[in-house]
Amino acid sequence: MDFIVRPGAKKDLPEMLRLWREMMDFHAQVEPRFRPAPPPAGEQAWEKHLCGDVFGNESWCVFVAEADGRLIGQIMGVLRAPYPVFEPGRYGYVTDIVVDSTVRRSGVGQALFKALRAWFCEQGASHLELQVARENPASQTFWRAMGWDSYLREFEASITTVVGEGVVLDRTAFYVGGGGQPCDTGALESGGERWGVHKVERKDGQVVHYLDQQPPPVGTSLKGSLDWEHRYELMRTHTAMHILCGVVWRDYEALVTGGKMKPLQGRMDFEFERMQRELVDEIEQKINAEVAAARPVSVRILPREEAFQIPDLIRTKINLLPKHIAQVRVVEIEGLDLQADGGTHVANTKEVGPLKIVDYKSKGRINKRLVVELK
Repeated sequence: MDFIVRPGAKKDLPEMLRLWREMMDFHAQVEPRFRPAPPPAGEQAWEKHLCGDVFGNESWCVFVAEADGRLIGQIMGVLRAPYPVFEPGRYGYVTDIVVDSTVRRSGVGQALFKALRAWFCEQGASHLELQVARENPASQTFWRAMGWDSYLREFEASITTVVGEGVVLDRTAFYVGGGGQPCDTGALESGGERWGVHKVERKDGQVVHYLDQQPPPVGTSLKGSLDWEHRYELMRTHTAMHILCGVVWRDYEALVTGGKMKPLQGRMDFEFERMQRELVDEIEQKINAEVAAARPVSVRILPREEAFQIPDLIRTKINLLPKHIAQVRVVEIEGLDLQADGGTHVANTKEVGPLKIVDYKSKGRINKRLVVELK
């Protein structure tokens, strides 16, 4: 469908109020504690908040989606200061997003978030945050499709199966590994006890979390937490590999023949006949330019047939995507790279930080390896 995304203004208040009512009705059905105050108190308080706190305040931003003169969606966000114990700066917080129920699944929500994220980046936000209720699976699905599953550090779950020294959970934020990226590590906690998670793998269609001691029984409710330093370093590293792949494909049309990573270091093999120091220095300069460009990184889930209509979606020499996969997760670095990928990534290339090619070597007649390190 055709629509535009633009900054919101006070003239939009009546339409924004209509969308707000729809959002609050939905939230109240999901969880009663989100029910607003009875009319007109709730509506008046929200309108007062917009007029007094949001519009005209440089820390706030509102975008609306419009089609045929009618608002069909809106998103709001604010720049916040971190707690005093942390380094000074500002981060972005997404406060509200709503899309008219008649036009959902049309790309409106994605376009709204893309606009707000770009604004946060322009303002120098260090990172973005948001909250989603556990009782709201529809919103969870949307944000996961936008790539926010990568930033989930903690979660609540229950044990459904015990497999030797491992457990299967009804939900998890642990990445099982794949595509050259190692699995996550972390811990599970319940009733004052703690089990370290040292390995995660997919086995017989289930995600098994291997623990450092005897697992608790089936039905145990747990809190899961990732080793965030390990996860975030891998997110930065994985995005760095896509930056490298994007630059090499765009400027030299060389396919990937292999790759692997660990926290803050990754290697990729490309179809180059020759690799000299001058070319390595040139590539290093280009990949750091892409980091500095602060390109947004987004995730989409597409039907297999639609995904494979995208030119050059598979950059590897051999298509490793199993034939039984009906939906394809696509990771895009805006304006640079678009690939089928199942790993975790940062939301913007600037999070990757400075890159250095620390080694290069020949791995065959037309197979050359580049090793990249992050600070």
